[in-house]
Amino acid sequence: MSTDGKMAPPVTDAVQLSRVRTEELLTRVGAGLPPDVRRELAVGLEAILVDAINQFSSHRPDTNDFLSIAEAATQLFVSRPHISKLLEQGKLELHHESGSDRFITKASVLDYRAALDAAADAYQASAAARFLTIIGVPEATAEKKAAAGELVSGAGGQAAIGMIKLLGIAQGIAADSTAPGANDFDSARWLGEWIERPQPALGGRKPSELIDTPAGVDVVARLLGSLESGAYQ
Repeated sequence: MSTDGKMAPPVTDAVQLSRVRTEELLTRVGAGLPPDVRRELAVGLEAILVDAINQFSSHRPDTNDFLSIAEAATQLFVSRPHISKLLEQGKLELHHESGSDRFITKASVLDYRAALDAAADAYQASAAARFLTIIGVPEATAEKKAAAGELVSGAGGQAAIGMIKLLGIAQGIAADSTAPGANDFDSARWLGEWIERPQPALGGRKPSELIDTPAGVDVVARLLGSLESGAYQ
């Protein structure tokens, strides 16, 4: 930026201006130089100017347009190696490289995060609907109870309590495990799928069919506990 507050001219304009000023300078102080020497001086000065402009910060990419690997990792709540993997998969866009450092377009990071948020919202909505189906409570009834600040009673309420107990067991299994990936294991999602699958140990019945009574919850809880050695494999 110039001292009068105006933005610096584009590189091409700056080079053109430098040619004019160089010619003026050589006319004043280098009139006695041979033409070929004057040409070499002009070319050399122009090359120096272009190199300086390209390295000057005001002509570098706008820093608002890109993020470092570390900054992108912070934005997406993942590790730096994972960011590199997303780059290799084409899910993030490379902005530029500087030595061994790589920088990512900010737009691609924001788009990826928005996609993750949308997927999470969709999953939560789906999980909530599936949970209500499992405990046998119509969505309209659940919404009415929630609006009134009331608890779901009867078999539906018992099933909800049973699900909470079973989720605690599933989370405990994952927490105690030393298997790879245990820290990232989605206990709620796994339980929601497992509880809807027919189980030979239950005579082919689904666990979700038994959790509307305390006795049924106990049966399912024992079965779930017996799967600890391979519950999420």
